[in-house]
Amino acid sequence: MKRFIHIIPANAVGGVESAAETTIGLHSKNFNLEIIYLSSIQNKNSLFSKLIYLLESSINIVKVLRKKPNFLIVSLWKSCFSAYIISLINPKIKIILFLHLPKSTNFLDLFFTKLISKFALEIWADSHKTLINRCKELNINRKVNKRIISFQKYKISKNQDSELYQCNAKFIFWGRIHRQKRLDKAIKLINNIISKGIFKVEFLIIGPDCGELTYLKNISKNFGIEDNITFKKALPFNEIIKLSKCYTFFLQLSDFEGMGMSVMESMQIGLIPIITDVGEISQYCKHKINSIVYKNIHKTSDDILSLISNKDKFKIIKNNSLETWQDFPTYREDIYKNLEILSMNK
Repeated sequence: MKRFIHIIPANAVGGVESAAETTIGLHSKNFNLEIIYLSSIQNKNSLFSKLIYLLESSINIVKVLRKKPNFLIVSLWKSCFSAYIISLINPKIKIILFLHLPKSTNFLDLFFTKLISKFALEIWADSHKTLINRCKELNINRKVNKRIISFQKYKISKNQDSELYQCNAKFIFWGRIHRQKRLDKAIKLINNIISKGIFKVEFLIIGPDCGELTYLKNISKNFGIEDNITFKKALPFNEIIKLSKCYTFFLQLSDFEGMGMSVMESMQIGLIPIITDVGEISQYCKHKINSIVYKNIHKTSDDILSLISNKDKFKIIKNNSLETWQDFPTYREDIYKNLEILSMNK
């Protein structure tokens, strides 16, 4: 039996972590998969937190080595640093580099991911866009097996009992409250809609603060729309599904994305995503077919208001959104299939 270990920097709130969580306990007669989080520290802004992270990740590097895995799946650049140390101590462990964003987030990301890519047995990615862009950025020219892994977490039941057919100016977001997600731009869009005379507007933002919350609250206050914007801490996904029944749109105007897991989830439960066409989102979100693709504040405000006033068009776009992901495998199913292949062939 082949032993696989998937290392992730921390069990934080994010697409990588929530997808990996669905594979806990995954095994067959040919393989066993274990998830190891290198640290319990999610917010590493303080010096003390950084020291704790280094200590815990060092302990978990030793833990990985003692388990003697055949394969090490490596997600995110901090894991790449740990994987490099592991490979120096035990070069027999085969490395699978798992890419999740279409570009590096900083120099260390670029350096350590590129380092691991030079000797990885396989390169995995959450989407075609991520794979193409990162392979170009990392200058991966050598012959190496590449796989696209589905990032659909669950087969989600449709919100058939929802109030979504009552199209309204209610918007929701869930994910990290991080500057990458451009929630400041989303709030400006909400303000513009209100300025057009639509006063029953709600925007619910759910997720952990990654340094943006105070800034976003100040923007809302400066616009005088703090009563229209609600912030909630991270919630279990089943709670988000329940809350989403009263909303019409999922609003996320990110600067960059990989697969865009929250966007996928929103479509599966019948929300209409309002998004920027970045990363793989540009491949599955089609303007006025199953989503609204952001152009600028004024044009997108008009697109939203036009849809709210046209119930027939709204129903068509909503149903198209619901149907987009019906035939795709889940992350767990795809990981299982690929680990079986690797167990039999390597």
